[in-house]
Amino acid sequence: MENISGIIKIEYALLDHIASLRINLSTSKVEALTFLPPTGEIEYGFSPFYFTPQTAELQIVPKLSDAGAVYTCTLRSRTPKDRPESTAFISASQAQWFLLRVTDANGIVRLIGTIDFPAQFAARISIPASPSGYNGYDTTFTSQQLTPPAYFP
Repeated sequence: MENISGIIKIEYALLDHIASLRINLSTSKVEALTFLPPTGEIEYGFSPFYFTPQTAELQIVPKLSDAGAVYTCTLRSRTPKDRPESTAFISASQAQWFLLRVTDANGIVRLIGTIDFPAQFAARISIPASPSGYNGYDTTFTSQQLTPPAYFP
C-alpha cells in the first residue's frame, strides 16, 4: 500500500442535522451515523466543502493529562476567490457546529468531531496588494475531542 499524502475530499454536516452517532471505541470505527428525517424538500446529509486542491492539511495532536487525553483536530485549507457564494457560506458557518468526513489520498476516511465535541469553523479573507498573490479564504475547522478521529467505513 502506498502512502500518498494529501486531503482529497472534505465533506461537512451540520450538527443540528445529526440524529445519532455510534463509534466503536475499541476499533475507532464509526458504526452508525443517522441524519434527521427530511423536512419538505430538504434532505440532510454530508455536503462537499469546496477548497483548492493540495491546500488541505489535517493535524491530530493528542495532549495527555492525569484526567486522560484530549485530541485537538485541526483541518486547514484554502477556498479560492472572494465571491458572493463563498462569503455567504462562510458568514453563515461562523456560528455553526459540524461533523466532517475527510478523505485522504490513500482512501482513508475519518470523522472529525463528535456529537459531544463537534468541530467549529473559522475563516479569514486574504486580498493581496499584487495580482500574483493569493485571493481567497484561509479556512480552519477545529475540534477538541476525547477520542482520536474515528475511521469511516
